[in-house]
Amino acid sequence: MRSQLFILTVVLLMSLFLTPSTAQVPITVYGHVYMPDGSPAVGASVTVKAGGSTGTTTTDSNGFYKVDLTVSSVPVSVTVTAKKGNYQGSASKSNVEGAVQIDVRLKKVKRSTSISISVAESEFSLNETVVINGRLNPAMVATVYVYVIDPSKTTHTYTTTTSSDGRFSINFKANMLGQWKAYASFPGNDDYLPSTSSTIVFYVRRTASLEVNVEVVNGSIVLKCNSTEDITAPLDIYVSIDNGTTWIKVVSHQLFHGSAEIPLNLTVYGKVLVKVYLHGTAKYSALQQIKEICIPSPTEATLISRIHNLTQTIENLNQSLIFWKSRAQVLEENLTQTIVEYEEVVQELEQIKTENIELKGQISQLQEEKSSLQQSVSELSAEVEKLKDEVSMLRLYLMIAAVISLIAGVGIGYPIGARKTKPKSKNNYFNSCILKLSIFLK
Repeated sequence: MRSQLFILTVVLLMSLFLTPSTAQVPITVYGHVYMPDGSPAVGASVTVKAGGSTGTTTTDSNGFYKVDLTVSSVPVSVTVTAKKGNYQGSASKSNVEGAVQIDVRLKKVKRSTSISISVAESEFSLNETVVINGRLNPAMVATVYVYVIDPSKTTHTYTTTTSSDGRFSINFKANMLGQWKAYASFPGNDDYLPSTSSTIVFYVRRTASLEVNVEVVNGSIVLKCNSTEDITAPLDIYVSIDNGTTWIKVVSHQLFHGSAEIPLNLTVYGKVLVKVYLHGTAKYSALQQIKEICIPSPTEATLISRIHNLTQTIENLNQSLIFWKSRAQVLEENLTQTIVEYEEVVQELEQIKTENIELKGQISQLQEEKSSLQQSVSELSAEVEKLKDEVSMLRLYLMIAAVISLIAGVGIGYPIGARKTKPKSKNNYFNSCILKLSIFLK
């Protein structure tokens, strides 16, 4: 029993020695708070934190502060934070025991800002003026920039100034089809931080046309949709039997290159409203058409289909009749033209016959004249031959006369020349006379 008490006493004593002390240790933190220019920060609020303890105070007319704290143990790290208006600063020290001086110099703290923009519509027509409105918070007069990105990814920058309540706006002409984006930016100033708005998206599209008709084809109801534009986009078809209060979607279809034929399998008959909703594309705005149609019963649809087929048959026959009438008229015109041309050919043949007779008479006359001319030519030829003979005789007479004259001249002149010329020249003279005679005879 005694041994047990001894052991219990020893355990209690050891637990007392091993239990940490819970006593608090005082520390003092003091110093000065200065403005950015070095002047005392009078009336600045000061917060001191050390080892889980916090104390606050305000600086005096000299910018001095002092805070007493108690901590569980030392050394400890101390942080001092000071604020005055838009100015703030902090400083800290480690391994602090007892009293420590920590001075703080304040810096100007810029306030945060926000900027937002909006447009009145999400879709605009081509070349329509787009107005972007915006607001800067806190409200102030400042320069802001609005960036507009067109569908070609080109960024256009607009500079504007906010009013005293922070509002601003810019406008421009949407001259390009497609998706546009815009955002605004405030660059900040000495007192406020910069900020950028979120990006808004809007579209510039054309307005497409849409014509809706209902036809009965082979006993079935067919909704025909046509657009003058070459547009391909989804179509949603709604039907209302309570004059537009409630709409029920019955089918989705596709408008392909501006045309669509949609069979309607409806179980209601009579007058109903049909709404065709054309989804927008990058170039065309969404639109809808509401049309009142009369849905025939199956029996009426069958009769309508038969009437339609008969009408179509009659129309085809009328078209054939018109074609054959036109063909007959063309043939008649061709025949008339052929007859006219035949008569003209007959008249030309008669004229040719008359001219042929006249030509034959002229040919006979020419032949007679030719015979007369040939006779005259023959006579002239005979006279020419006669004249040729006479000329030949005359030439002969002349030759004889020339020879006689030459011989006479030689006979008379030779003796005279023989006396005057040397012996060597006699032959030359004789030869010259012979040459002249031969030339003359030729």
